[in-house]
Amino acid sequence: MRVVTVQAVGTDTLGTTVKVTFAGNIADLLGHGGLQQAVIAVVLRSNPASGLIAGVATRGAGRVGETVVRNVPPGAGVVRKGRTLLFFLPLTSVSTIDTAQVKVFARQPGARSSRSLATGLESAEWWEKIDKEIADREATADFIDASAKEVTCDNVRQWLSDVRRAISDSLILGKTLTALGQDIDKAIAKVESKLNDKVVKFAAWDTVINPFNAGYTLVTGKSLTERWNSWKDMLRSLKLDRAFVDALQKKNAALVARLEALIPKLQALLEAVCNPPAPIFHIDADFDPEERSTTYTARGPGGVLGTGYEFVWTLTPPLNDPGCNNKGGLTSTRNYFDWYHGDDVCNHAVEVPGLGHAGVVRLVLENEYWTCRAAISGTLTANGDDAVCERR
Repeated sequence: MRVVTVQAVGTDTLGTTVKVTFAGNIADLLGHGGLQQAVIAVVLRSNPASGLIAGVATRGAGRVGETVVRNVPPGAGVVRKGRTLLFFLPLTSVSTIDTAQVKVFARQPGARSSRSLATGLESAEWWEKIDKEIADREATADFIDASAKEVTCDNVRQWLSDVRRAISDSLILGKTLTALGQDIDKAIAKVESKLNDKVVKFAAWDTVINPFNAGYTLVTGKSLTERWNSWKDMLRSLKLDRAFVDALQKKNAALVARLEALIPKLQALLEAVCNPPAPIFHIDADFDPEERSTTYTARGPGGVLGTGYEFVWTLTPPLNDPGCNNKGGLTSTRNYFDWYHGDDVCNHAVEVPGLGHAGVVRLVLENEYWTCRAAISGTLTANGDDAVCERR
């Protein structure tokens, strides 16, 4: 974007017109490619008596683009045509103008520094999003802690998968926060370096005699004093972001530790729920002489088995007394079985000593993982042999 010629014409009544000719078609190139952020400005510097600094700048693509003015009455503008740009500055008194300078910026002054430091200047929405991610994973851990009592194998497998994924995501977030913290630290050092630079500190006093500062003020709309204050504001923002990073890293690290502690607990729960040991039990027979009935139950180390199992009881009546058949009630799916053997249905003369009525009560007991079988003979109070179980 080389400038070939600059021509300026002005009168006190019409103002000033500056024609700038470039080596290439500036009208087509400006606002595109490498010139996407380019700014071209005409800066008018006054004689020392008036102290006036004024100008017009153009940027962006298209026939008109965007015009920026500084200390210029209404009517200022820029016309783009091929290789030329025509700047119109309707000043009331050209006699006060000492020099007219053309300033060409590859990008808006200050834009590069701002963007390079912006890696540490995250929005409030960004911080809220990260905090919500951590909170969501904490909620997952809370839910699992509260629910890991009566669960299915599928529940535990899903939880284990969820926790492992949460740990992976949290570790990635931790690396992201670490890298962001490092970027912010570099940005803080850079800003502090600029604020400690005496040239930058006192350059604001030089705006009247420094042409670049005049162009900078024209294009950005800020004096160097204002810009210096903006650096201080940026430093405060960066330090606040660093505090956010530290807080979130601490919170995320605590979450990772908590999630990792859940893994062995869930693995143990998975083993207990998905691969439980076979039930240990036998059939208890409890004879009630008054009712002439015997009640059969499945009893384990913790007592009578109930919920969590399916029961199928069957009665095989005595071979020597087939009518002693519990009045036809040969099966049951309750967690107990009653066999009535009163005088009205059974022949007590054929009872077997030590057994009573020599029928056989059998039980098939099942849960999600095991099928167990047990049996007991007779109607007297007694304990049967331990059940035999096989994995389903």
